[in-house]
This record gives sequence, C-alpha cells and structure tokens, in this order.
Amino acid sequence: MSNRKMAPRRGTPVSKQSLALTQPVVVGPWNFHERLDRNIGAISSWIDRSNWPPKTRANFDRALDHLRHLPQPRWSKPTPASKIGDHTYVIRFKDVSSTQLRVYGHFYDVHHAFTMTLDGYEKDDEYHPENYEVLAQKYRAFCDEDFDSRTLPFEDLCPSCSANTGNGISGVPSTRGTPRTQPPPKMGK
Repeated sequence: MSNRKMAPRRGTPVSKQSLALTQPVVVGPWNFHERLDRNIGAISSWIDRSNWPPKTRANFDRALDHLRHLPQPRWSKPTPASKIGDHTYVIRFKDVSSTQLRVYGHFYDVHHAFTMTLDGYEKDDEYHPENYEVLAQKYRAFCDEDFDSRTLPFEDLCPSCSANTGNGISGVPSTRGTPRTQPPPKMGK
C-alpha cells in the first residue's frame, strides 16, 4: 500500500484546504508558559503575592488540567477558557469568595504552548484591568518576538522544556517564582 495522498475522484486535484481537513487535529498536552516580568514569571508572582488558599489554587489547577488536552478550537465556553479578542484568550476560575479571577494569554504554536501573560478578574460582566486587550496584544508581541528568553515554563507544565536543555532557560525547568539565571534581552527602540 502506498503512502501517497489520493484525490477524492480521479482527475480532481487535491487542494490545500481539503488536505488540511484530512490532517489530524493537534491536541494536547499543551505546554504552559508565562511572560517574564523583571526576571520572574508574571503569573507565578501574582499567585505568590495573592497568597491563595488551597481551594483557589485547586480551582486554577483544575482549569489548566481541563484545558491541557483540548484542541485550541474547543477553548470556548463552557470550558474554563475562551477567545475574547484578536488572538487573546482568557482562562476563567473562581477564588474561595467566588471572585471571578482571570488569566489572559495567547497560543504560541511553534512551541505548542499557551502563554499566560496577564492576570485580572471579571466583575459585572466586565474584564479587568480595563485595558486588558491592549496589554494582552503588547505582551503577545513581546513574548513572541523572542519566546525562549521572554517566557519561561509555568511550573512543571512544559514537558518540552523539561526535556530540552537548549531552551534558553539554562536547561533548568521552571520553579514557581524562581528568577531566571540569565538577564533578559534589552528591548530595542
């Protein structure tokens, strides 16, 4: 048997679109990364500063676990995440007092990763901070420009980086709140 792709009917050319439809949908596990802010992971730092009770942390972990194996098109309600703007997604979960906490981010397909870039919350059907869309786009551009040096694996949720010592993070898997051992790149004008 040949591995050659066959046209649907004799003499009918196979388009790129029809081939794409026959390709398997890439699913998880997604790698999770976070934006670096002053050499520390932005989301890890938020978690540490917030001093979450165990139940809040469990809610967040449950949301990530649920999303980890879903294909990107299924990151929509009722799952704990959805697309809310131009390449911007939000992960939704609650703290123990039912405050609706949010983590904003985007997919970085080259690394098969979801990059968490900004924390926030939702109140009265409005996302906060008010300028979350502008910030999310700014952080997406910043992270994607040099993914290896401007993000780091979120905890142990990037098996690709844990197994790869040439990932731009000194070959050491992330530990929550641990600063990088290398200085960040200088941003050009």
